[in-house]
Amino acid sequence: MAVSLALPVREERRQAEPSGVDVASVDMETVRGAIAALYAASTEPAVRARADAFLQELSRHVRGWEVAHTLLSGDPYGSADAHREVLFGASTMHSKMKYDYSQLAPDALAGVQEALLAHMARLHARITEVEAADAAAAAATTVGPTDGGGLAGKRTRAGRPGGVRNALPILAAAYAAGVAQGRSGAGEGVSTVAATFPPGAAPPLLLDILTGLPYETRTRARAITEIREEEFIEGLRAMSADVLGLLTTLLEHAGGAGDSGVAGKVFRCFGVWCSDVRMPPGDVAASPLLQYVATAATTVPALFEGGCTALADVVHTYTDIKGDAAVMAAMLPHIAKLEAVLDSEAAAGDEAVMGQAARLVLDAGEVYLRVTLLASGDESFEAH
Repeated sequence: MAVSLALPVREERRQAEPSGVDVASVDMETVRGAIAALYAASTEPAVRARADAFLQELSRHVRGWEVAHTLLSGDPYGSADAHREVLFGASTMHSKMKYDYSQLAPDALAGVQEALLAHMARLHARITEVEAADAAAAAATTVGPTDGGGLAGKRTRAGRPGGVRNALPILAAAYAAGVAQGRSGAGEGVSTVAATFPPGAAPPLLLDILTGLPYETRTRARAITEIREEEFIEGLRAMSADVLGLLTTLLEHAGGAGDSGVAGKVFRCFGVWCSDVRMPPGDVAASPLLQYVATAATTVPALFEGGCTALADVVHTYTDIKGDAAVMAAMLPHIAKLEAVLDSEAAAGDEAVMGQAARLVLDAGEVYLRVTLLASGDESFEAH
């Protein structure tokens, strides 16, 4: 990753106690040793504390960019601690994108973003390769957690560390943070990601980035000034039609509701963009995605909760009498169908599903009753 780095303009993060190590010139062997010491169950508490202090200090230092890149460039299955090194590299890159952006020279961001996409693509390909090989192995077995525990401690078939997959959403969040920091607009960043990870290649990565963009954008905007927050979000809102089309394509590539993992991520992303970005109501009402979500919520048990959550985001976001009438009109038939789900689940005695459906029906009823009363006599609203 050839990037030009500058000294920090300001220190934005909380200082920890100094570790006593010169992080500016530390070698990678020392870094890897500290990561191993931090996670190993046999490490003495005092040694673990020193390793933690050193790694925190390193992650804040300008040297952290280079170290994170080096760790992410390794094979996550190359050694017993390789997956932990990749996870530390991903976490460091995410925190630096969010808090240490001022350490980068003005022209460095594009290079860092390009490197992040390359890391995600390579890691995804490697993980897919290994998981496919493990799944095909006749003698593959599942064993319990190893000494590390947590994200870094689970092992999958053939005893391989499974925590490395957790590096992918962390890197996706780092990329989203980078897009929010940039000046070229979120549209360009999303287009680049969509080209790198087409719908049929790695939908979870694309969805993680899309879902994280609104949050990272608002965080960045508030760090500058709340007055400009709407200006930042407007940049996302301008992409709404493209995002809705991309989400629909992802769902179609996943076989509709057939792949509940991808479908659930699509629903979550849709709900986030409705509530945090407030996509134009005309785009939402006209999108087939609303029909997909509502249908899945009433017909696919595995997607019921995710579908209801997304529908609730729509209900609570689009409440303007005039501007949102088209969305309300599109939603009402689907809300009505939930009454049948309520009756069915009540007969089956499934209290969890019944409670979720009841909350959505009641919320929608309250919102739409209030809107209807306020709009009484408004011909343009009643026409919908």
